[in-house]
Amino acid sequence: MKIEKTNVEFLEKHWKESKLSRYRKITKYMALNRRYDKLFKSILKRGDKKVLEIGCAKGRWLIYFAKEFGYEPYGVDYSKIGCKIAEENFKVADVNGKILCEDIFKTSLERESFDVVYFMSFIEHFENSMKIINKHIELTKKEGIIIISIPNIKDSLYFTFYKIFGKERELLETHNLSIMDKGRLKELLQSEEVQILMLDYFGPINLASALNPKNKAMLILMHIVNQVLGYLTFNLKSKYFSPAIVLVAKKV
Repeated sequence: MKIEKTNVEFLEKHWKESKLSRYRKITKYMALNRRYDKLFKSILKRGDKKVLEIGCAKGRWLIYFAKEFGYEPYGVDYSKIGCKIAEENFKVADVNGKILCEDIFKTSLERESFDVVYFMSFIEHFENSMKIINKHIELTKKEGIIIISIPNIKDSLYFTFYKIFGKERELLETHNLSIMDKGRLKELLQSEEVQILMLDYFGPINLASALNPKNKAMLILMHIVNQVLGYLTFNLKSKYFSPAIVLVAKKV
């Protein structure tokens, strides 16, 4: 069975062409990021803890956890370009951490060695979602927190835009839409090892991924409109309009 819907070549091209290839402090003021900040601060505490991001290219969220919570950041990704960008961003942000360029299924990381394990938009690139979820559980300490955030594209406003702008084919080739469902995600996390603390549609309207114009002027205009819509719908929890589904769980 094919495990991944993407490959190294796809990821290398993606990160090479990424517009936000470096750490930017301004991103903390974006509506969706502020919403994540509010969530994380409601469930996590500062302290001497280790945090791991699986699929860590860019390293922006690792920088966030290091600066906001004082955590020791670790990241794993098998994209060399993505890892290089993350390391460069650590330097720019003056953050000390460790980036491992390796396959998570052959990782050198020890079992149950992290207080927080998370990924932001990663699980949906796997046909066998349970395999990568189990890896998260395996690396999390007892009483540790697991955070899963996936795009809410299936049956949403965003899938409509992908079809309108002719991006549907690439989306289906590189994403597992079946996992983008609250019920399916809950079903996969039914384990004696895990207690689900939160599972819901999450976040304000965010058109950044669906509408990605190449023209610089249009990109700036879209960004402004996107943030206005985002702050107007800041606490939204909608199957049709929210851009993500977020699950927070504790390993017991």
